[in-house]
Amino acid sequence: MQKIYLWASKIILIMSLTACGGGGGDDPKPPTDPITPPTTNTAPSLTISKAQVELKEKTSETVSFVGKDSNGDSLSYLVDSNNIAVSAHIAGSAVIITANEVENDVAAIVKITVSDGKATAVKNISVKVLNDIVIVNNPPVLTLASTYTMSESSTGVVPFSATDPEGEPLSYSVKSSNSYVSASIVGNDVNLVSSAVNIDSMSTVEVSVTDGVNTVTKSFTVKVVESGDYVPFSLYWEDAINTNLYTAKGAQGKIKVNLQEGSVPLNLLTYTVNMTPSISATFDVDSGEVVISTSYKDETAVYSGIFTVSDGVTSQNLTFSMDLHNQNSNTLLENDPNVFLEEGETKTFSLIASSAIDPSSLRIYESQPINIISGDYSKFNFTYDNNAKTYSLTALAGSKFSQLRLNILTTDDTGSVSGGVYTVYSKGAATALELDLEEKTVLALKYLKQSKEFEILGNFLIDALEMKGTDPLYSNNSMTREEAFSEKLLIADAHFFTATESSPELECILNATQRGFVINSTLKYILDNGTFFTQTGYICSYGDTEVFNDLNLNKKINFYEDMSNYTNALSVIDKIKSKESQNFELVKGMSITDRINSYAKRLHNIDPNFNLGYIDFSPINDLGNNVYSRFIGNPNYGSYVDGIWVWHPEYELLDFAATLANEITNW
Repeated sequence: MQKIYLWASKIILIMSLTACGGGGGDDPKPPTDPITPPTTNTAPSLTISKAQVELKEKTSETVSFVGKDSNGDSLSYLVDSNNIAVSAHIAGSAVIITANEVENDVAAIVKITVSDGKATAVKNISVKVLNDIVIVNNPPVLTLASTYTMSESSTGVVPFSATDPEGEPLSYSVKSSNSYVSASIVGNDVNLVSSAVNIDSMSTVEVSVTDGVNTVTKSFTVKVVESGDYVPFSLYWEDAINTNLYTAKGAQGKIKVNLQEGSVPLNLLTYTVNMTPSISATFDVDSGEVVISTSYKDETAVYSGIFTVSDGVTSQNLTFSMDLHNQNSNTLLENDPNVFLEEGETKTFSLIASSAIDPSSLRIYESQPINIISGDYSKFNFTYDNNAKTYSLTALAGSKFSQLRLNILTTDDTGSVSGGVYTVYSKGAATALELDLEEKTVLALKYLKQSKEFEILGNFLIDALEMKGTDPLYSNNSMTREEAFSEKLLIADAHFFTATESSPELECILNATQRGFVINSTLKYILDNGTFFTQTGYICSYGDTEVFNDLNLNKKINFYEDMSNYTNALSVIDKIKSKESQNFELVKGMSITDRINSYAKRLHNIDPNFNLGYIDFSPINDLGNNVYSRFIGNPNYGSYVDGIWVWHPEYELLDFAATLANEITNW
């Protein structure tokens, strides 16, 4: 249009000049500039290397393209997909098509658009994405007996089971190899009908199951017995009176049967055990026992059972019952029962109890995590994390020299609850040597209690004899109150040095580690190889050295910061432990074990149901984790079974003494 306007302006100008120039002269010549016609835009063209693409999920493919514009205009490109399963982008003169992960085969259209700014051209690429999962059709699983025996002119049933791994519906077929046995399928049973035979005859029955793709066939042999030759089996309980089992969860219940073979061998008979409510039960042909296997997850209930034996001709049932009860799972933790802390310190422990029926479900008993036995709980803190299977103990500020005894209660999925006694002590000595000695002395004082199993056992028997003394029937062998009191004094005298020597000396050492000095001037008489030694001063044991530097009793260093005193104290502790373990005094000509055995004999004469095996003197056994016992670990009294101590039946009473001496409990 600009050129048209220009041309028009030239005409106007020429006309104006003509008018001004007057007449005369030649006509003016037409203008020499032609009129340029308007330019016509042609849409760009687009070609692609392929219009259809097929690719697997999570793969890519490249499609090249060429765009042209006859007007020479610059071109731009755009690509998009109509399905999120397919993505595409431009890379130079190609489109990269990517298939994302899909669950099934999908189709998509990828559209490429080229534009010169005025017109566009479009090409579509059809994309098919293939699911890369290979679907495998597994064959059905068929379970079927291998043999069956039946008499002539009779019917029988052989059950089978069939499942399909993919859950596809199944269809069945059956055929017999001989005419004297016909077979049909009803539900999950093969129904058999036999004809008359002159002699024992065999037939093979094939059962086929198919899911429409795969077929599985199994066969079993049918023996048809001619009636004149058949002898039935016989079946009865070995002990017909005791067919009501009382079984703990996690254990096996067993009942012995007496099974006599007939015409059909025992290994060819069919055995079934049906339990109500349902629970795992089988028949062990080798041992001749009905075996009911239980787990801690089974319901506590009375189960009724029917044991059935069949040879195809004769079937016989025996009935029984089982009362399933909870077993006391021992969830007692296996950690050191003595925990030493310093003020502000926290120690974390793992929950471990391998003797629990279900260790994987072991946890702190949330309804009552702990039970305080003695001590001030406000100076300590107990926390637990059942998810992490840990618990923690903390000595709070102000807890120095405090001691706490508590039960830590645990449980598992069996519902059993156990409580173990733990002693927590907050140390507070000033130096490293004193801290170490403080801990060793606390444990030595506990050792004195652990050494008293003989005394605990003897006192228990004395109490039992005294209780029998209230009944006139037992007056000959029982004890009066006065005699019981006298006997307890004799028991105490056999171990007198615990109270008169060992305990006071250890208490002095402990107090000195806590205070830094011995509180009182002490006169010590020490018997060594028959000779008395005397030493006076602010000391706890013979061989100690005072640490004062003048008569005003100003100490140079803490008493057990002195290496010689520290070393002497360790020696004293070892001597005390050895003496407590090995030495008992004869009192009125009798040892402590002689007295215990005499008490047990008297009690057995009163009550023949009471039995305690002979008790002999034995030193203390180190059981680990600062637990000691004369009885546990002694092969005369029991043995370890799978790492758990089991008493011989006549020594089960010793568990009472060992438990009290070590301050442990299971409940």
